Amino acid sequence: MHALASTLRNFFRYAEDRGWATNISVGIDAPVVFREDGLPLGPNWEDVQRLVASFNADSTIDLRDRAVVLLLAVYGLRRGEVVRLRLDDFDWNGEIIHVTRPKQRCTQQYPLVENASERRSCGT
Repeated sequence: MHALASTLRNFFRYAEDRGWATNISVGIDAPVVFREDGLPLGPNWEDVQRLVASFNADSTIDLRDRAVVLLLAVYGLRRGEVVRLRLDDFDWNGEIIHVTRPKQRCTQQYPLVENASERRSCGT
């Protein structure tokens, strides 16, 4: 509908410029279409919890993947923000995570939530 209304409005603007019509284009309103309209909001929290629970605590790769999923799901971090995280960004004693936000050009601090800061043994 938006594209059709825009096309009609443009045609009638052209017709008005040529003198074939008068003031028709101003009466054609295109419906507002939001850029993110129709995009999924994200997975259900139950699906995220099932994904987190599926990681095996004995594998270092699974521990890393579990941590990445929790950072994405719990904190809403972007992929690039997770990639830039270093161990120094985690204050384990103060239970704070320092996240560099490139879009805002600042560093933000977040409290470490219990399930994201959980330390599991790797069988050692």
